[in-house]
Amino acid sequence: MVKYIGSGGFSNIYSALWMEGPRWKWDDRLEEWTQTGPIKVVLKCLDNSLNISSSYVDQVIMFILNDFFYQILHSKTFLKSLLSEL
Repeated sequence: MVKYIGSGGFSNIYSALWMEGPRWKWDDRLEEWTQTGPIKVVLKCLDNSLNISSSYVDQVIMFILNDFFYQILHSKTFLKSLLSEL
């Protein structure tokens, strides 16, 4: 279920329950990411997204990269498998 929260800047903001959840947990035994849902999330629906600033896009990219590196640093087995392929 998605619930409208409000609007701000150039977007509408909603909350929702992500039933499957993100893949934040590395399972060493299965050697794969496992989903950790359900989890409450915030959704943004961008207005006039053709005119989005490069600064906003940079922020989104940094968020994604930070999350990716956080996951790598907190998973010894996953990090070992990445390094072994180099």
